[in-house]
Amino acid sequence: MRFDLWLPLLSLVTAVHALAEPLKRVEVAENVYAIVGPLEQRSMGNLGNNATFGFFVTAEGVVLVDSGGTLQGAQALEQQVREDR
Repeated sequence: MRFDLWLPLLSLVTAVHALAEPLKRVEVAENVYAIVGPLEQRSMGNLGNNATFGFFVTAEGVVLVDSGGTLQGAQALEQQVREDR
């Protein structure tokens, strides 16, 4: 495996993730949250997160409803869930 070929690709993926449109977390009830993505067509810029997702907090942990359309989108959703509430 040639790592010199993977480094530019990894840099590109990281740059696209950094440019992704932000997600907005909204508390809709106690321990119930919506994560609102941009309301436009799915694209690299929004990591496929062009929808509204949700999660709720239980005594045993967090349950995410819908993990997004891409791996990078799922990672962005996970970051929203992990941020201080």
